[in-house]
Amino acid sequence: MKHTPFFSIIIPTLNEERDLPNLLSDIHKQKPTDVEILVADSQSSDNTLKILKRTSQKMPLSIVQTKKKNVSHQRNVGAKNAQGKFIVFLDADSRLPPQFFSKLKDYLTHNKGFLFSLKMSTTEQKNEYVFLLEIGNLVIDFFNRVGKPFAAGTGIVVHRELFYDLGGFDESLKLAEDHDFVQRARKAGIHLCIPGEPTLHYSFRRPQRIGYLRFLVQYLISSMYTLTGTEIKKDIFDYPMGGSLYTKNPKSPFPFKVDALSKKLTRAFKLLFE
Repeated sequence: MKHTPFFSIIIPTLNEERDLPNLLSDIHKQKPTDVEILVADSQSSDNTLKILKRTSQKMPLSIVQTKKKNVSHQRNVGAKNAQGKFIVFLDADSRLPPQFFSKLKDYLTHNKGFLFSLKMSTTEQKNEYVFLLEIGNLVIDFFNRVGKPFAAGTGIVVHRELFYDLGGFDESLKLAEDHDFVQRARKAGIHLCIPGEPTLHYSFRRPQRIGYLRFLVQYLISSMYTLTGTEIKKDIFDYPMGGSLYTKNPKSPFPFKVDALSKKLTRAFKLLFE
């Protein structure tokens, strides 16, 4: 009798030879016994496929090839081949903390729910990183409480049958397909749950490349589209795909004095929850 995994991990890739090995190493170190990995690759031209084929000798990893360079499409293609009870969407530049799978399975086993978003964390000690994640987690928690759920695409955990029922990610959207997915679930009566543990280590390669201020402004703009129910079906700003864009990783300076601003904003959000 064929073993059915508890988790199906879906990872979209495009030229991710730099960061993908770290994520695969995190998975391998935890030696999960009830996990399958499905990588949806959109014609990588670097060593990504070689890395995946080598890793498939060590872990249950399958490669799904697609010509379309679209993260929603890649996630959907991967999910169509999933066998696990729950689908875990991860980006190639994400990192896993220790005991990720055991903590996540324990939470899902002892708590009711079909749709989850993992809190963002970091191994970095820099104040600007901690600040961004604290604010990001508070914003996601706040809008979830008021019935307008947000979620980062990486770290969405969903029951496989629910994912199929919702029709997967909307491939026509240019941005905010993750917010759209959890909001469609909410309209169908499915609430987004946000566990305290495990968290997911978030990558800062995008804000480092384009600059923190530009990153924050872009996130604010796309969030306003989502809050007003406006679908983003055209390019409102440049958002290219591909890990090769980050091979040279400039360290953009953070534009604010973090300590004082972090305390004020964190206090303001906490007051809203009381």
